[in-house]
Amino acid sequence: MVGAGNRVQGATGLASSFWSGLLATVVATPCTAPFMGSALGFGLSQPKLQSLLIFTALGLGMAAPYLLLSASPRLLRFVPEARVRG
Repeated sequence: MVGAGNRVQGATGLASSFWSGLLATVVATPCTAPFMGSALGFGLSQPKLQSLLIFTALGLGMAAPYLLLSASPRLLRFVPEARVRG
């Protein structure tokens, strides 16, 4: 899945990172929807500052694994390798 962003229209650099992040979000949606649905509904019904904090927390939660692995690449040894079939 991580390399999928590289295969989208020959994307490289920031475009590759964007498409990989988008794909990760789409793939995670069925697992997170029951929890995020209520958080999104609550966030939309709150004042602006609280909504901003809720959506920021959701974004940081989605980005946390990538930030952790970027900050400490040695942890990558615990991540299974992606096998490309083709």
